[in-house]
Amino acid sequence: MSKTKTVCLLTEQRIHAVALDPRGQPVARVAVDYVIPATLCHNDDLKSLAEAIAQSIHALEADSHNVTLVLPQHWCFCHVLEVQRRGTSKQTLEYAFEEVLPLPLEELTCAFAALGSHRVLAVAVPTSPMGKLLQLLEENGIEVDHITIDAPAVALSQSIDFPGIILLDATWARMAAHLHPPELAVVSAFGSDERNLAEELRQRDLLDSSTEYLRLDLGESSDLRARDDVASDAVGEPRTLYSQDAIDLIAVAAATVSSPDLRTGALLGRKHRDQVTRLTHHVLIAGILLLITWCTQLVWNQQTLRQHLEAVRAEQLRVYSDVFQATQLPPAAALRLASERIRLEGLTQAKAPLPNTKTSSPLDGFRDFVAALPDDIRVMLLDARLDEAQWTLRGQTVEHRDAERIVETLNAHAGLQAKPPRTTRLPSGGVEFTVVAASADPNRERTTHEP
Repeated sequence: MSKTKTVCLLTEQRIHAVALDPRGQPVARVAVDYVIPATLCHNDDLKSLAEAIAQSIHALEADSHNVTLVLPQHWCFCHVLEVQRRGTSKQTLEYAFEEVLPLPLEELTCAFAALGSHRVLAVAVPTSPMGKLLQLLEENGIEVDHITIDAPAVALSQSIDFPGIILLDATWARMAAHLHPPELAVVSAFGSDERNLAEELRQRDLLDSSTEYLRLDLGESSDLRARDDVASDAVGEPRTLYSQDAIDLIAVAAATVSSPDLRTGALLGRKHRDQVTRLTHHVLIAGILLLITWCTQLVWNQQTLRQHLEAVRAEQLRVYSDVFQATQLPPAAALRLASERIRLEGLTQAKAPLPNTKTSSPLDGFRDFVAALPDDIRVMLLDARLDEAQWTLRGQTVEHRDAERIVETLNAHAGLQAKPPRTTRLPSGGVEFTVVAASADPNRERTTHEP
């Protein structure tokens, strides 16, 4: 930490401003007399309170842009929640906290601090008056960076040395008790009689007669300091810090403990909001740049693919025009070229006849028949049964005349004698045909082939 830190502590009759050096030690102090209200909710004079806080900080001549505001415990709501496991969601904690709150959760700002594995310290402050106070402080040049509560802050920082902390003010006594660290119970009691507070703690089994605790007299309950019987009648044998020593201890604890911090949610500071806004803008700009880059790459890839497609189509047209003497590329040119390649391979490749085998088969004749079909015939072959003696073809075509042309092609190129086709008009258009063609040699062996 390279700069000093300012802590502003509100007690019942004074406002204390403490400047801490980079090591966290108090180096300067200012106290301004001001009677703070008993509760924050019914405070109608927040403007004068904000001016008094600003007066104490400006008189300290310390950093007014890095201020920790320490609220009195009776301004806030504190409770220790039992949880099943570490890492319970904030929504679940708020639901459990709401059951013990006297105000609706929508009117409060909540913060939480883990106390071991199964306990969580929950604190809350009324949002509307606290937000108004922070706004008035900003108008007076004070930027509050952190908001904490006096008794829990001291207890969390002193839990190893003292299992109990009692803060004595003019009319309010505050208590934070540790049974077995890091367990915590927080109590506020009205009245400055420490024995009443001790009796309440005994009834709640928070302290016993052997418990050592720390008593902080904030310098405003002179009647308590004058009574020698308080320590002997109270719980245990307390160590007591008076006046400025107690204020210094609270200031150091508040600057040390980072959680729970009530400067959150609706009470988030303008500086924090600006940081969140800037971060959001940076993320948005990065997302837009990423989207632009992705779109540019997509357009580039599309153009590249289009160029490749045009090159493929040009090559297909060149090959197709060389083979079929055509000037336009039909939709199924690739399939037609592949079929033509297979046909040409079948015609050009020399086949050595095997001994005692025939030089041709029905599949060879069927290949010749398909290659000889006219280009303008559209046919979908559903079934073909081929053997040495007879072919049976079943399929669909456009017109009855196309079926007759299929028969003519069979008679001319397959060496068969085909009967006239049997056709049936289809409801969806076209005709379904059946063609039966017999071999000219009735003595040929029947060997069935089903492509």
